[in-house]
Amino acid sequence: MPAQPSKLESRAICRRDAIHENDGERTMRHWKEDLLQFHTKKYPKYLRLTAIMLLQVGGAASERIQHSLKWDRTAKDLLSDTSTYKAIKKDPTPKYKNQLIDQLKTLKDEEVSHQTYRQLYPTTSEVPKFYGLPKVHKPSCPLRPIVASRGSITYDTAKMVANILSPLVGKTDRHLNNSEDLVNKLSKFTLLDSECLVSYDVTALFTSVPVDETLGIIKTLLMNDSTLESRTDLSPQQITELLSTCLKTTYFVYEGNFYIQSEGAAMGSPVSPIIANLFMEAFEEKALSSFSNPPRYWGRYVDDTMVIIQKSDLDSFTAHLNSIHDAIKFTIEHELNNRIAMLDTLITRAPNGLKPFRLIKQVWTLNYNT
Repeated sequence: MPAQPSKLESRAICRRDAIHENDGERTMRHWKEDLLQFHTKKYPKYLRLTAIMLLQVGGAASERIQHSLKWDRTAKDLLSDTSTYKAIKKDPTPKYKNQLIDQLKTLKDEEVSHQTYRQLYPTTSEVPKFYGLPKVHKPSCPLRPIVASRGSITYDTAKMVANILSPLVGKTDRHLNNSEDLVNKLSKFTLLDSECLVSYDVTALFTSVPVDETLGIIKTLLMNDSTLESRTDLSPQQITELLSTCLKTTYFVYEGNFYIQSEGAAMGSPVSPIIANLFMEAFEEKALSSFSNPPRYWGRYVDDTMVIIQKSDLDSFTAHLNSIHDAIKFTIEHELNNRIAMLDTLITRAPNGLKPFRLIKQVWTLNYNT
C-alpha cells in the first residue's frame, strides 16, 4: 500500500493542480494562505512553485502586498459594488450559449459566410473566473478586477469583433501607443513658466464605460469605415449586435458564487481595451472642443493621460472634465520637484525642454537559490 502524502505534500498537490488547471479561484486561495509563510520561512522546495503561482495570477507583486493586503476581503469589496456586479443563483452559461447560437443562426440565414459563422460559433463553455490584479505602484495596492474569459462562450466572438474594430483605434494625434511614443512626443516640448505638467487617471474606466452609448459610437464609426468590407463580410449592424452580446453577457464565478457584471466592459475580454479606447476618443474630443482654452498637449494611453496646460486653467479644466459624463471621473497627479511619472516613464521639467526617462517599477521577487 503506497504511503499517504503528508499534509504539506497534499497542499503542494492542491497548488500544483490548481496551476495546471488554470483555476484562478483555487490558485488565489492557496496564494493567500501560503505565500507569506513560504516567503518568511524560506522553504526552498516551494519558492519556485510560489513564483509560478504569482505569474499565474498576474505577475510579481511587491513585498508590502504580502504583508498587508487581504486578497479575499479586497476582492469581495469589489464585488460588493451592486451598481456594477450582481450575485446570481446559478450558472448562466447554458442560457447565454443558447442565445448566442440563436443569434449566429440568424446571421447564417442572412448569408454570412460559413467561415465567419464557424469562427464565431462557441466551441467551449468554460465559466469565466474572477480575480484581482494588484496595482503595486499605487498607495494601498488596490486590486484591478479581471474576468479571465479565455475558453468562455463569447471569447471567440469577442476576439473576432476585436480584430474587426482594432483598425478604428488611435486615429488621432492624442493617442499613445506605448511609453516610447510618450517619450518621443514629450521630448519636443519646452514648458513655459505659466504652464504645468499633470497626469489624469480615469477611475475604474473599464467598468465605467457606458455600454449603449459606446455601441452607438462604434456603429457610426463602422458605417463611415470605407475599409470595413476588406476585413469582414459582417455589416455594421451585425458587428454591433455581436459586440452588444459580448458586453451584456459578462458573468463569472468567484469562490463558487456566480455574478453578472451589469455595467461597463470586463477587463480580460479581447474586445474591452478597444471599447474603452473608442469611447475615450469620443469623450476627449467632446471635452477638449468644449473648453475655451484647451491644453497645449493631451496624450492618452487607455485611462492614463499626460497634459500640458496653463496653471491658471488647471482647476477649471479638471472640473470641466469631471462634468462631461456622470460615469467618467478623473483623478489628478501634479508635478513633484519638477517631475511626474506615467507609463513607467519619469518626465523631468528642464530649462531646455522635457526630459523623459524610462523607469522600471519596483516589484517583489523571489530568490530561487535560497
